[in-house]
Amino acid sequence: MPEHVVEHYSSLSVDELVEDVMRHYSGLWPDIEPLVQTQLANSSDDPGGLVLEGSALLPGLFAGAELEGVAACWLTADDDVLESRIHASSGFDNATPDEQALIQKFVQRNRIFNALTKDAVNAHSLNSIDTGNVSGVDALIERCIELVQA
Repeated sequence: MPEHVVEHYSSLSVDELVEDVMRHYSGLWPDIEPLVQTQLANSSDDPGGLVLEGSALLPGLFAGAELEGVAACWLTADDDVLESRIHASSGFDNATPDEQALIQKFVQRNRIFNALTKDAVNAHSLNSIDTGNVSGVDALIERCIELVQA
């Protein structure tokens, strides 16, 4: 793990990590919204559209922007799925005990962030798909397209 990541996760509590990621993602919105607005303004020149992906697209900020002509869909997963993905991608089983502790802190942070995201999606009645209820990538893409076209 990069030293700055080790220091970051070692020095902050899980709640502080959640606050930090929310502050960071909120700070990205002033750059994201104009990108979307520019695409909307130029949509007649580029009918291909714009696809933005990432956990930094916070549902509450998106809903508050009231972007006419923009559709969104959040992909969600239950905590066990996220944890297994994090463990697999981080090499958890081969990590040292200290590294495993930091990975578990990341898992805990993600559990809280996941709950906040799901709550915001529900509170704003935004489109979402529980990836655990969709079999395969093709079905997921099809369902996402159905939701954004509706």
